[in-house]
Amino acid sequence: MRRPGLPAIAYQKAGEALIGRKDAESADLLIAALKLHADFTEGRQAPPVALLARAARALGPSGRTVAPELAAHLALPETTPGAAAEIARALAAIGPDAAAVSVPALRDFLTMYRSDPLYDADPTALVAVAEALLKLGGAADRELLLFVAAEPHSASGLRAHLRRALGETAPGGEAQAVGPAARPAAAAAE
Repeated sequence: MRRPGLPAIAYQKAGEALIGRKDAESADLLIAALKLHADFTEGRQAPPVALLARAARALGPSGRTVAPELAAHLALPETTPGAAAEIARALAAIGPDAAAVSVPALRDFLTMYRSDPLYDADPTALVAVAEALLKLGGAADRELLLFVAAEPHSASGLRAHLRRALGETAPGGEAQAVGPAARPAAAAAE
């Protein structure tokens, strides 16, 4: 949130300092800042979620306490695609300690926006979310990603990325066919 009269360089330096802090107090600061949400009736802007997510990513696994607040921002309408990408990268960096809150939020975001025309031109946020889900999720999440990769209504850039990523990370080290012919078992059973 910007204060009137402060130059942009002040925000940049403050952001760099926040990202550079890697201690327990910075996690508490991030949680407090992420609890704030935009409120148009009160004229309150959303916090700089992308910046806060980058700071949480810098904490790595020690930022697990920040994960619930980050994940909550994936469901908010004011979260921009750029912020969603940073949130996904941060949740992936925090790792499996926060998977219980991260994975459902990532799954919800991907299933909600995978066909949104906004992401056809630039699927960066969807790709980041899919990568985090591939890293943190289990077998059921892999099935979801296989479905998204094969489903023609998913954003084309996301589908192309998932075909490569799923092929490279196939269980057992074998290359896996991913595409319209390789539909997940759950979709094939319908």
